[in-house]
Amino acid sequence: MENTSLLGKYLTGECCLLFTNKKPSEVEKYFAEFSSKDFANAGTISQVDIKLPIGFEAFEYLSYSIEPYLR
Repeated sequence: MENTSLLGKYLTGECCLLFTNKKPSEVEKYFAEFSSKDFANAGTISQVDIKLPIGFEAFEYLSYSIEPYLR
């Protein structure tokens, strides 16, 4: 399209352009409710609780090489 190069001065850092035929309120609602699944980082609070039985049975499916990381 003509003059799209004029948008370049507004595109700095982490940003993008979104072209859609949806109403602005629909787009804002979509992104307000959007969440993506990702691997947890250090300090992230779990969204689910996992209960392990007492004893070594809880770890029988894990490799022995993981033992140093369990302490």
